[in-house]
Amino acid sequence: MTLNKIQRSAKVEQRRDIRSRDEVLSGKGWANLSTLPEAQTIPLKHLKQADRFFEFCNQRGLTDIQVHHVAAFDTSSNPSSLRILRDTLRSFYGQEHPISHVVELVRQARCRAYRLQRGKTGVKTNATKVLRISVPPHELPEHWQTVLDDLEGGVPVAGRRISASTARNMRNYARQLIWSVRRNELPEEISIETLSAYDKDLSQRGLRASSCAFQFGFLRTLASFVQPSLEVDEALRDLVADYKRIASRSIQLKDGKFAHLAPIEILFGNAFLLLEKGLAESHKMKRVTLLLDAAAIAFLTLIPLRNTDTVLRWGEHISIERSTTDDWVYRIDTSISKTGVDFGGKLHPILNPFLEALLLMGRHPAFLQRRLAEAIVNNEPVFPLSNGGARRSYSLSRRWRARLGTGSHIARTQAHTLLGALGPKGVSAALALCAHRSYATRLHYQDVSLSQALMRQSQEMLVSTLPSDLVTRRLKDLAPDILP
Repeated sequence: MTLNKIQRSAKVEQRRDIRSRDEVLSGKGWANLSTLPEAQTIPLKHLKQADRFFEFCNQRGLTDIQVHHVAAFDTSSNPSSLRILRDTLRSFYGQEHPISHVVELVRQARCRAYRLQRGKTGVKTNATKVLRISVPPHELPEHWQTVLDDLEGGVPVAGRRISASTARNMRNYARQLIWSVRRNELPEEISIETLSAYDKDLSQRGLRASSCAFQFGFLRTLASFVQPSLEVDEALRDLVADYKRIASRSIQLKDGKFAHLAPIEILFGNAFLLLEKGLAESHKMKRVTLLLDAAAIAFLTLIPLRNTDTVLRWGEHISIERSTTDDWVYRIDTSISKTGVDFGGKLHPILNPFLEALLLMGRHPAFLQRRLAEAIVNNEPVFPLSNGGARRSYSLSRRWRARLGTGSHIARTQAHTLLGALGPKGVSAALALCAHRSYATRLHYQDVSLSQALMRQSQEMLVSTLPSDLVTRRLKDLAPDILP
């Protein structure tokens, strides 16, 4: 290693924050907050962000925090870090507290500037892409663009707020609607006539009834913001209801795939078999593939994350619970990309041997403590490539498809089906495990501490469906004790 690389590595090491939760909460800014229940449930990554903000304010003696103070604290153009800070402050102080409000104002301004910059620089534009069924975003009616920009940036419109992902979906379907309107030479508005033309175009494209219900539902929300009309709202409501009735009589694609998916006991049996083969394999590439396939099947069967949320790192998303008195020694703390909701809790011990095998990669279990420390300090990928690099978001789902003939998204259906059969408690547990916000995916919010308790309960419920001898025998043979 050259001197320059050593120096760069030393600088990176100095910037890396490897403090534990207790170390963070022992800081000056946490005197009145460290005893609150939220201090133990908020993801460690979020606590560290708030701690850096508290330290920034303490060093400058700030008591009346203004917008320019928050802007000086976070100078990045990406608003995601301010979202983390806002959510953490809201957890401790509440949504209406002045400090939460100030951070939210800066975040909204960053969102607008960030979208404007991306639009100008073309980071997310596809100049060479031919739009077949939609118009470019800038060709939407000007009033629609203004409303959608405000909604996506978190600004209330007519006293209402919606999530950024909902606003993006509304924009996408509005672009398709305008394309259909122009194709049929109709006025660029939401009316009975334009909706009928759009409905006809969707039918010609062969969309499933569930997809049509989904699209018209978003257009109904859009219409309520840009062109409120009782007649249009009733028409869209009836249209969505009709498509939902049709969809309820058809077999969903995912249900068809689920019908061909092996039971959970066979999935875990295959995962343990792949694990044993991987531990005995001497060829490095084959060993990595076998161990990764085993971990992908086991982990996503029990923790059915969406593809975009499977790029996990040690120390950042997966950590060790050293204060535990049982075998639940690993925990996950992340946020769901689709909804932004925090997702965290302890991982069932049945996953321990899979995670540890990927860490050791053929080494003797005596090296586990050392490898854990290295992985946490270096934020190594939990599911690495053979060269140690991070995999892409779709990688684990591809490994599922290679072994099981379907992507890992079907694990979410499996969890809901198995847990739903256990009654209302099972349904609540499935919602927490799959990081769904509600029975209707958005309306009912779970308390953070309740979600974490349900996450553990849901894993226990799923594992309870496995044969007891499989769980006991596999854990006894393959899971070393990692705690001193």
